[in-house]
Amino acid sequence: MTIMDYKKITRVITPVCAGLMCSFSSHAVSDADDMPSIDCTDKKVQLEVLGALANQLTEQYIFLDKAKAFTNYVSELPAKSEFSQVKDCQGFTRVINDTLLSITSDKHLHINFSPYVIPEDTPESKQAFAKREQAFMQSLNFGFEKVERLPFNIGYINMTLFAPTEHGAHQLESAMNLLGYTNALIIDLRESRGGAPAMVDLLTSYFVDGRTNTSNIYYRNRDYTEERYTTTDVNGKHYGQERPLYILTSNATFSAAEDLAYTLKHLGRATIIGEVTGGGAHPGEVFRLTAHFDGFIPNGRSINPVTNTNWEGVGVQPDIETEVDKALNVAQQKILASFKNKEPNLARANRMQKRIERLKG
Repeated sequence: MTIMDYKKITRVITPVCAGLMCSFSSHAVSDADDMPSIDCTDKKVQLEVLGALANQLTEQYIFLDKAKAFTNYVSELPAKSEFSQVKDCQGFTRVINDTLLSITSDKHLHINFSPYVIPEDTPESKQAFAKREQAFMQSLNFGFEKVERLPFNIGYINMTLFAPTEHGAHQLESAMNLLGYTNALIIDLRESRGGAPAMVDLLTSYFVDGRTNTSNIYYRNRDYTEERYTTTDVNGKHYGQERPLYILTSNATFSAAEDLAYTLKHLGRATIIGEVTGGGAHPGEVFRLTAHFDGFIPNGRSINPVTNTNWEGVGVQPDIETEVDKALNVAQQKILASFKNKEPNLARANRMQKRIERLKG
């Protein structure tokens, strides 16, 4: 699966997700009878959507000053030529999202258009969505795209999704049991667009000793700070703090995937190799705006206990910056060079050196 393919099919799939982006609405239904025509060139339709969005931003968005800035922008709508030039609902959505980005610089914040009627939140609609959500995550093996042992006992995990722990913990347990006796581990996040913060905490638990504060999230709408910690009771093979751990990143690495890289980097536990990540640090929820529009609104702000800030807008800076398609080879070279220097068996050390030369290409 390519990065672009993944972008097309992923989006926020749970209220706690920090940033999966996908093309299907969390509320959408598939009944063609629920698909009446909607004219997004109509000023009344535009004002309804923009007004609902402004209200939700004021109530929920983590930065109230930016929510007010958008509200002020909406009040001047009749003078906005970009809205008068809209030809369809997709174009209307693009204009709003471009506007949101220009005002807030927040890569998580966006709206979505559904040609189908978005149902109101009810126990039945939430249950139906939960089933679709689980089926979607299951089709991606709950994010574990590949788990394998590379030459010279190096473990490798390719994660494309951070599933909620109630769904993904078992897959993580299996992966860590398989790789529990490797001499080093590489976690590939180059195609990961994020997911559930709880999975970040559980993953981190495998690589640190003792209960550790991973991150804190401040919620403006509740004026509450959630403190996040690792657990000392993992079900899979605990990897510990001593063996080398490398994380691969790209400019498409986003949200919860960035959270893991940022957390382990600043705990001094992992070396980051690749590109600067996408820069999305604000978790949030999907809110219904109108019958055909909903939006993902960040209502939390991540605060790392080491840096007292986060990676919003700047991304996670790699320790070793390299082209994205070379990151895996570079990580193996670094690991093998370290192994070779400590290898007492000359023949094995020579094989390691030959492997390093092949990886250099």
